[in-house]
Amino acid sequence: MMKLINFFKVNKIIAIFSGLLCVLFIYTSYSNYGSNDIIRSDGEGYYSYLPALFIYNDASYASCVEAQKKEINPNYEPLYLHRTKSGKNYNKFFPGVAVMQSPIFGLAYFASWLKGGDSNGYSKGFQFFFYLGSIFYALLGLIFFYKSLRLFFPENRKEINLIIIATYLGTPLLLYVSEMPSFSHLYSFTLFGFFTYILLKIKQDQTAFRVFLLAIILGLIFIVRPTNLLIILTIPFLLGDFEQFKKFFRHLFQSKGIQFFIGVFGFSIVASIVFILWKWQTGNWIAWSYSGEGFNFLHPKILENLFSFRVGLFVHTPLLILSIFGCIIWFKKNSFAATSWLIYFFINLWVIASWWCWDYETPFGNRPLVEHLFFFAFPIIHFTIKYYKTSIALTILFSLLGLFRYQQHVSGNFVNQRFTASSYFQSLQFWNKKNAGRWQFTLSPTPFGKMIKQDVLLDHKEIIKIDSTTEFALTCRHDFIKNRTNERQYIRVELDKKITEAPLENIFFVMDSKQLDGEKYEYQAIELFNDRYEGLDEWSHLVLERQVYDYFQELDMIAVYIWNKDGNKIELKNVKFTLETYKAD
Repeated sequence: MMKLINFFKVNKIIAIFSGLLCVLFIYTSYSNYGSNDIIRSDGEGYYSYLPALFIYNDASYASCVEAQKKEINPNYEPLYLHRTKSGKNYNKFFPGVAVMQSPIFGLAYFASWLKGGDSNGYSKGFQFFFYLGSIFYALLGLIFFYKSLRLFFPENRKEINLIIIATYLGTPLLLYVSEMPSFSHLYSFTLFGFFTYILLKIKQDQTAFRVFLLAIILGLIFIVRPTNLLIILTIPFLLGDFEQFKKFFRHLFQSKGIQFFIGVFGFSIVASIVFILWKWQTGNWIAWSYSGEGFNFLHPKILENLFSFRVGLFVHTPLLILSIFGCIIWFKKNSFAATSWLIYFFINLWVIASWWCWDYETPFGNRPLVEHLFFFAFPIIHFTIKYYKTSIALTILFSLLGLFRYQQHVSGNFVNQRFTASSYFQSLQFWNKKNAGRWQFTLSPTPFGKMIKQDVLLDHKEIIKIDSTTEFALTCRHDFIKNRTNERQYIRVELDKKITEAPLENIFFVMDSKQLDGEKYEYQAIELFNDRYEGLDEWSHLVLERQVYDYFQELDMIAVYIWNKDGNKIELKNVKFTLETYKAD
């Protein structure tokens, strides 16, 4: 504790910034979430290992689902569970976040026991302690971010302070450490900082203990997000030159390779947690947890990940454009390090852009590259050292833009918005009151695998008028085949629409899927717009695509229709509903 206090005494700007982040986190926890919605979406899967193992000892997760229904939503259905051919449920997500949150989970359970509350793992107390844990890791990540950069750039404290603050304020990192703390990116960012710090200390003095600690951290990085194991590609540029790189590996294999085997042992201790949990859940030591999902390595969406308005890295995080110029400057100083950085960046980008859900259903910026912002700081600082005054102006501009986008997201102005060129530039008009909740994105990546079937459910070309006398229209039904395995159902809707009043409100395309002889169902209602003002007194084309979530292959049928909830007027033509079936090998 004294070391932490002394650190903040010496680094006053970082201390002030840390305090501001704490205030933001606490405010967010109470004002935006309600305190029972902190663990959500993918975070439900990351976290559920803790109550399933330590409270219920229930490898089926049925007890967790019941607790979530009680505390959050009585109609809750988990999307983090898959099922083996033998009928056993298992968690698709890796357990690293749960491992890192486990001490805080223990405190939450103890506090619940003292208070006499409901110790089901999902009550408000558990959610609150989870959030405290996220604050801890956010601040720890900030500290290691600073300490690592100070080791790498010992003479450039003012440039480091500038870029650290700009990285938090001018990128989506702030959103994922304050608004989405149950996602893995906050934890990966912190581990990246710890990994870098220990590696740079190894550069000064390579001891067996430091190698062991580095391997433990690498194991944690792996069990939080397996693809982030590519962090090993940062070792060459962090060590600085080829001689240091050779020296590192030479020491690993000296004395009969004792440091190497210590490292393998440390990594294996942590990585084995995944295999133990697979065995606990499925009875098998190895299971491909992302069943029915995978990579399209021959068709990566690289340009889309870098430059699209949908999730483009340089579009939504223009601060990172400075890394391109910084890399040029770095190359002139140290070609080995700069080239190594580029190799790390492009291989990571290739893997990220090859995932079947290449936009990662990201509501704000490029989600899987959030933790890699840590390493973008290195070339940016090289640019800042040479052009400090220019960097101040640009980082202030980009930070203000980042804060503005952050405020738009948390205020609900563009919930779940993956932008188009039109909506992005219009959304910058913060003074326009029409922009609140104006846009949504209706396109989703097609499921992984090969399309094996296409059924046209409806093809209605004539004009149909819907008004207050019509609540439901264009209803169709389709029965799914039995005994499906690794199949994904995907609905594609195309139509032209015209409205007489804007904004468009409460007219939905509904996907209503059911299990005829059971309780399972899956319901989605998506409003018929990209822009609530489109189609006003003129025909506008709309494409809507969405996956039917049926990971257990239990649903028997689907009904699709237009639901005019509030009796609005709308004209439709060229309406086509298509059901596509994809199958992964």
